[in-house]
Amino acid sequence: LVGLDDEGRFLPVSSVFEEWEEDREKKLPIGTIISTIKRLLKEQKDKAAKHQTFEVLRLEKKTMLRSGTAQSPLRGKDVRIVECSESYVYILNSTHRVSVLGCIDCTIFVGAAVSLSINACSRVKIIATAKNCRVTNCVDTTIYLCTNHKPQVIGDTRAVVFG
Repeated sequence: LVGLDDEGRFLPVSSVFEEWEEDREKKLPIGTIISTIKRLLKEQKDKAAKHQTFEVLRLEKKTMLRSGTAQSPLRGKDVRIVECSESYVYILNSTHRVSVLGCIDCTIFVGAAVSLSINACSRVKIIATAKNCRVTNCVDTTIYLCTNHKPQVIGDTRAVVFG
């Protein structure tokens, strides 16, 4: 077994070395096998680091300002803001995906995102720039949105104001 798939399971040799399946009698130099394994492991490590998620969990009556650091930049990452109440959250860097889940009485600023998803929130004010926006099951929410596409409003969404 050589290499790992997306779920961390080992791959058989035949899926990594296409030549192996074509000619099973062919002998591969050990240096080729080792360098290919190292390359595959490095690619997986880079892929995992690129798609890490930054989470803001259960803030209460607080203000949070995030722009990332040199060691942990937010650029290109997924951001999840979950179950916050009476708080202010500012995400200043561009991000890949921002999900706002179950927040109450919050103000959230998103500098730039490819995708913005707002689920099960009430009395929330969101100021954002996003390519796509989806609002699901929100009540009494105000959204100031700059987007190229129409926002998707889904489910039991009531008293939502777009500005």
